[in-house]
Amino acid sequence: MFFSMYMNLIFIPILMLSPLMCISSNNWFSMWISLELNMLSFIPLLIFNKKFISDSLILYFLIQSFSSSIFLFSSLFFFFQLLNYKSILFIIFNKMFLFSLIMKLGIFPFHFWFIKLILSSSWMNCFIISSFQKIIPMIILFHILIHYILFFFLIIFSSLMSMILSLNLMNLRTILGFSSLNHTSWMLMSIPLNKLFWMYYMMFYSIILFTLINLFNILNLNYINQMNLMFNFYKNLIKVFIFFNFISLGGLPPLLGFLSKWLIINLSLNFFLYLQIFLLIMCSLVFLYIYILMFINMIMFNFSINFSISMNFFIWKKFINLNFYKFIFMFLSTNLFFFIIFIF
Repeated sequence: MFFSMYMNLIFIPILMLSPLMCISSNNWFSMWISLELNMLSFIPLLIFNKKFISDSLILYFLIQSFSSSIFLFSSLFFFFQLLNYKSILFIIFNKMFLFSLIMKLGIFPFHFWFIKLILSSSWMNCFIISSFQKIIPMIILFHILIHYILFFFLIIFSSLMSMILSLNLMNLRTILGFSSLNHTSWMLMSIPLNKLFWMYYMMFYSIILFTLINLFNILNLNYINQMNLMFNFYKNLIKVFIFFNFISLGGLPPLLGFLSKWLIINLSLNFFLYLQIFLLIMCSLVFLYIYILMFINMIMFNFSINFSISMNFFIWKKFINLNFYKFIFMFLSTNLFFFIIFIF
């Protein structure tokens, strides 16, 4: 226990300072060093997690090492300026450079290692993977020549895949993992357009995610059905606090999560990216549906327990079959969509 705390005091400051090193770097080699410091400082945090699965650690190390090798190999040509930016080789190495960063971010089509790592990590490590580990690759993306068609294709498909794979899940880590892929797509959307908006989105997302994960860690929650039981024993204030953090993460106005999305929407429409932002909004509405449905099912679960003595089972079954919660979601999502159209 003491040794684990001692190791945290050493490696967490390195983990937090490595993005500052990348920001202050003026060449590719020093950016690569900051990437490696970030990875090497995070591995001990995974090792000293008692519940961590070694297979996930090996997979994480192999993916990060392979992507770092591609990054270093490609950056050497940029560092020594060996290629003309119009040549075919420059385009190839630029694509390799981009895919090495996409691999480190863990978005489509390299999302498999990210979800597996989330599943086997502690809650606080999940927060680090979903926030601090993404900062340096995104900072580097500011400095490269981006092929916009390919870049937006990866963003949209990452958001669509996270939306599809997040349906009918029970594990809270997996839900937040796919939610992180969706939010990463929103952040990547702002990178070619405005650095300041990317910083705002990352900051707001990290605040909401840290609040949720800290609550899950304190309450020892891992699955949705555990939240059903939690709603019976904890005070209403905690229930409301978790609910509002979830719908803020989903982007329901006028909460903080919507403000970050609203900034990206406004920015994208100024650059006439109508289709891209429409697809991102639709994917975010599905995540909002998942969050609201999760909590309405909890309310139904507790309502059925409290009134099971006085209510007939068949009447209750007919009441559930009305699916009125779906109409509530349709009302909320429609209002969100038309609210966005009305503003712009």
